Amino acid sequence: MVAHTAQQLDGWWGGVLDPFDGFGVLLAIVVVGLLAGISSHAGREPWIPTSAFMIGVMGGLVVAAAGFQPSVAQTLMIGAALVGAALLSVDPPRISNSLPFTALAIGALAGVTVGVNNADQLGGRFIIGLLFTTAIVLACSSVAGAGIGRSVAARRTVAVLASITAVGLLLG
Repeated sequence: MVAHTAQQLDGWWGGVLDPFDGFGVLLAIVVVGLLAGISSHAGREPWIPTSAFMIGVMGGLVVAAAGFQPSVAQTLMIGAALVGAALLSVDPPRISNSLPFTALAIGALAGVTVGVNNADQLGGRFIIGLLFTTAIVLACSSVAGAGIGRSVAARRTVAVLASITAVGLLLG
């Protein structure tokens, strides 16, 4: 119902509801927020990866508005290359150390996806609405991640689920 409504709207409301139009972008937002909240228990600032994700989304929207429309295979290769580069750029190569870079890469892919799917609606109000929803969902999932981060078993469960989600996002 929300997806059907989001497709009919443009401007502010189109941007606000766009993450709910399909679940790939919404899952990416929630996973980055959860991991940012969990990483706060490892002494990392949760606002850094969430800000990197927002910057990535804006960059992806700019790239999509410039006319770059990758195929699914190109998106998979670009995503794998960006996440791989993020993991290789830190020592030791752990996702918690590379989370800001990974969030930037995932945000850029989400921005390109939204930009390609909504090429005819990419106005200022649409983008502000999209960033508004993205910020709210990131904040809520970061708070949830901070709560999850208190339990070792919950952290491991979320890490496994986040890995499965990332593979699902890349494949679907």
